[in-house]
Amino acid sequence: MLAGSLLAWADEAPRVQSAGSRIVLAWQADGQPVRAQLLAAPGRVIGSADACYGDSNSIIVVWEESPADGSDTDIHAQKFSAAGTPLWGAAGIVVNDFRGHQRAPRVAAVPGGVVIVWQSDSAGPRNNNIWCQHILNDGRARWATPAAVCTARGDQRAPAIAADQDMGVVIAWEDYRKGHADIYAQRIDADGAPLGSEDGVAIEDAPGDQRNPRFARASHEALMLVWDDYRPGFSAPVQVQSDLTHLPVPEPHGVLVMAVLAAWYARATRHGVR
Repeated sequence: MLAGSLLAWADEAPRVQSAGSRIVLAWQADGQPVRAQLLAAPGRVIGSADACYGDSNSIIVVWEESPADGSDTDIHAQKFSAAGTPLWGAAGIVVNDFRGHQRAPRVAAVPGGVVIVWQSDSAGPRNNNIWCQHILNDGRARWATPAAVCTARGDQRAPAIAADQDMGVVIAWEDYRKGHADIYAQRIDADGAPLGSEDGVAIEDAPGDQRNPRFARASHEALMLVWDDYRPGFSAPVQVQSDLTHLPVPEPHGVLVMAVLAAWYARATRHGVR
């Protein structure tokens, strides 16, 4: 697929392991390894989690948390100092507690804090939308209410996030508004306002599914979005990339990269390579 040496995953993150009622974190501070553990309250269950580096070698971890019966799911966050000390109270903060299930949180550092993105089914079953919130270094929410990234019909899932060069973020996700998985993205400025079309820009909406968006930096510092493409004609998913540095006017649908990858895949298939 793509040559690994050409890309570095954006915002290299601390290591996060979440299971059951706890999160285990490991990161580097001034070249020294640091470990910390976060425990859910009794009767609570922790789901997926993510983390990024903050100011002064701190880290910010975000996670989904629900009661044992799974009746609802909220987004929580905690900040740890370089020494592994929790800084946002013993239990952290609640980032969002819309009704229903808030899931798949992701976090990116921005000047003065972090932006956290998640998917929410508060609008109803099979109608997940994408929301985000800016949390300041002291744990306060910068925006009065979470910012809507995409509230189009159908499901929007699996958000990914990366900081841009203008104190905002770029967010991408799987979008099912057309009945299958496409890749959409949106740029959000420092005040929580979308800079692209309402409900995002289609980065790739080819036939078949496009899934699992994630960000990387190219060697020339361009912000690249990478996803797995399952369009008809491929007997296995192909990894595709598109330059989102200039979103909301991105490189068109990753067409040039797709052409190269399609040719590579055809040659690899003939030679028995996967």
